[in-house]
Amino acid sequence: MDVNKEWYINEINGFLKGDESNKMSKLDGSLFFETDVLVGIVDGNDGIYTRYNSIIGKFHLIPFEAYK
Repeated sequence: MDVNKEWYINEINGFLKGDESNKMSKLDGSLFFETDVLVGIVDGNDGIYTRYNSIIGKFHLIPFEAYK
């Protein structure tokens, strides 16, 4: 099994389609959030994250810092 962009999108859409927590079960069973959502995936080494420290503040962790 390859874990790639398509895998993540399929997992998210599968959850939205099938999980009871996304259904208005006491009303009509319709979904809170529709499937086929727009999913943005970015490289954790993208330079934008280092800019967030100056935009948001020093307390903001870039992915490398958060997962080391």
